[in-house]
Amino acid sequence: MKLAAVLALLLGASAAHAQPLDVAIAHSYLSARSLGQPATFFLVGSKHEPTLSEIDASILVRGGMGSSGFWESGVRTLAGSARAKPERVLGAVARGTWDLNPVGLTVAAEYEADGGFDVEKGVISAEATPEGGPRGLGRPWSATVPLVWRPWIGAGMGNVFDASGSEDPETDSFFRAYTRLEATWSPKHWEWGAEGTLWVVEGDVVTRSHARGTLAYEMAKGVSFDVTGEIGRQPPRFDYQESFKIGFGLHHPFAR
Repeated sequence: MKLAAVLALLLGASAAHAQPLDVAIAHSYLSARSLGQPATFFLVGSKHEPTLSEIDASILVRGGMGSSGFWESGVRTLAGSARAKPERVLGAVARGTWDLNPVGLTVAAEYEADGGFDVEKGVISAEATPEGGPRGLGRPWSATVPLVWRPWIGAGMGNVFDASGSEDPETDSFFRAYTRLEATWSPKHWEWGAEGTLWVVEGDVVTRSHARGTLAYEMAKGVSFDVTGEIGRQPPRFDYQESFKIGFGLHHPFAR
């Protein structure tokens, strides 16, 4: 099913229930109910060299879907002059999520591409995350301990529309399974966030992983000074990357 068809179906369901839309801005739309590290913007410069930039951001629109579900659609970019085209990540997603106590179930259609569109993929996936349960799961650990964490597990079927990268284990039609863990610690004016994903991908049945951490100091509502580090491999090319950056962040979570 094409992304446009999925999006039209979800938008239709939302309109039928006449529920208002909500918007969120963060660094990535990785999973439904993601805790959401800030979208980040960095400038890199040196003497006699041009100043380079990097942006890692996504924007999501959410609407209600019945009494126990919601739909989301959005776009993501990890780009800028500091990254070569093969190192950039572009994407779009349309997904629906339902509360099926004791788990939340999400079905999604996603488009993935690198900056040069040398690698393009489409993925249909399903993922689940527990609702309720242990302390800190989706809600603060306590009134005095501002720790929140959430795990996900999922799997998807996909197709490579364009040629794969040299280090990409996914070719033609493929199967991808993954597990993801995210946590945030947010005392007043500060937030430390970390997320990690482990994929098992078809091909030679290999694993790929990626981790990202951010320390943010809130300068104004939704605007922060950020220190970010990341390491590993992520779709669509699964090329190895590592970085450490200092810049500014923007975070606008969903209102509900």
